[in-house]
Amino acid sequence: IHQAGRFGLEVFLSLYLEPLKGDHPVFKRLPEIRGSRFVGTDNAYILCSSHPKVREFYAEQLAFLFRNAPELGGLLLISGCEGWLHCHTACAQTKESLCECSRCAKLSPEQTVAEMFNRMAAAVKKVNREVRVIIWNYGIFAWTDIRAQKFISLLSKDCEVMANFDTGDDYTLEGARGTCFDYSLRCVGPSEPFQAQSRLAERRGLVMHAKCESGTPLEYCSLQYVPAMTRWRRKFAAIPENGASGAL
Repeated sequence: IHQAGRFGLEVFLSLYLEPLKGDHPVFKRLPEIRGSRFVGTDNAYILCSSHPKVREFYAEQLAFLFRNAPELGGLLLISGCEGWLHCHTACAQTKESLCECSRCAKLSPEQTVAEMFNRMAAAVKKVNREVRVIIWNYGIFAWTDIRAQKFISLLSKDCEVMANFDTGDDYTLEGARGTCFDYSLRCVGPSEPFQAQSRLAERRGLVMHAKCESGTPLEYCSLQYVPAMTRWRRKFAAIPENGASGAL
C-alpha cells in the first residue's frame, strides 16, 4: 500500500471467502449460522448470509481492516457466482430451486444479498468515508436476472456498482448462435445487460464502473494473436460514453 501510494496509486482488495466443513468448530458452537451447502460438495457450507451474527462479524472484520490499513483504497466484492460467497452463490439447491439454507430460502435473494453488502459498506464508511466499496455483479445470473435490476435497486448509497461491459448479448456467426461471455472482443459493448445496470445506477445516484479485461479476452483461448486494435479503441472509447466513471 505504501509503495503504491508513492506513485499516486491506490490498492484495492478483491476478497474471496472459502466454504467451511460442516463440522467446523464455529458451526458446532453456533449451528444456527451454518448456511447453504456449496454446489458440487458433500460437506462444505457458507456462513448464513442473513443471520445477524454473520453480518456483524463481516462488518466488524472489515472495519478492523480499514482501521489498521487506513491508506487502502477500497474493496471489490463479487456478488454473483464466486468471490464473496453467500447463501445464493453457486449453492446446492432443493427440488424447489431454493438454496439449502433454512433461513435464507424463505427470503428474497436480492434483498438478502443487498442487505449484507449494505451492512458491510456502512461499517467501512464509518471508518473512512473516502473508501470505495465496489459491488461487482460478475456472474450474477447464477441467482438473479443478469440485468440485476431488483438487486441494484436495493443497494445503499455507500455501495458502487461494477458490471462486465460486454457480457450478455447474443450473436450469430456462420449460422451458429452464441452469447458473448466474459470479456469478449467480438462484442465491442456496451451489452444490453450493462446498459440496464448503468441506467439504474445513474437513476439511483450510484457510481458505475465497467469491467473490461483487455489482457485476456475470450477469443484468446483459441487464437494466439488477434490484430484488432481499432476494436479495442472503440471498446474503451464507449465506456465513458455509457455511464461508467471508471473501468477495471
